[in-house]
Amino acid sequence: MNVAHSVVAEKTSRVFEVLLATAKPESLMAGKLLGVGAAGLTQMAVWIAAVLLLSASALGAELGQGGLAAYGITPLQLVFFTLYFLLGFFFYSALSAGFGATVSQESEVQQFSMILVMPQLVGILLMVYILGNPSAWPVVLLSLFPPCTPIVMCLRMSAMVVPWWQLALSVVLMVAATYGVIWLASRIYRVGILMYGKRPTLPEMIRWLSYS
Repeated sequence: MNVAHSVVAEKTSRVFEVLLATAKPESLMAGKLLGVGAAGLTQMAVWIAAVLLLSASALGAELGQGGLAAYGITPLQLVFFTLYFLLGFFFYSALSAGFGATVSQESEVQQFSMILVMPQLVGILLMVYILGNPSAWPVVLLSLFPPCTPIVMCLRMSAMVVPWWQLALSVVLMVAATYGVIWLASRIYRVGILMYGKRPTLPEMIRWLSYS
């Protein structure tokens, strides 16, 4: 959502009209994702570091005895958690940038926030069922559905040993979906960023794809 707010703020200030004279819209959107994303990740790193420092003595004692395994965490889980986190970030940030380019005021950002939140809420609301039935076919399908993959697959990995082909397939689908969303968002972005006034409808946004 920080990405969306940042896009709308620069759109309302007309900064983009100057930037577009020297840079491509796709480059501006990529810079926005990387810039805001780096700031957000840095903030999270500071919070995590503060928590680790506050609990250094107890945490260090437990890690010294059993390592990360003392918490039931394996190196493979850490690798896939990081991978899913990054892919999920770029997936939802690209959506946010695309939607942000279609509105004219920051107050309108909340109107599409639920579209971004709902797929993530599915995994959280079904957490008990997922942890209790990690191999059930509805859970497997949900873990392979890109908008839900980052949360649902990590929950499955904490409850069972997920087959390697499901992990590989989920990463391939997530990468393809992320690329597709960035491609679509960049084309909506390059037209919507210069549109002011009435919020465009879905058919209008579809037509924007043909303009670019």
